Amino acid sequence: PNRPQKPINKWLQEMRIPPWWRRHLPVFEVENNPVWLLPVGPLAGLAASPDALTEAGLKPVWRVSASV
Repeated sequence: PNRPQKPINKWLQEMRIPPWWRRHLPVFEVENNPVWLLPVGPLAGLAASPDALTEAGLKPVWRVSASV
């Protein structure tokens, strides 16, 4: 899904990710630009489609630990 550009914090707020947990989430970057945020998925720009990362051999998988 194509999403308009917005700050990562905005994505996290919309996903209702607790503030204390946000700094622990993985962010994939290309040339210092965030392109994929787990659990949001692809962000606008280079990774507007999931194929942008999987073509390079990356397939992000994120699972919440039972201890969280």
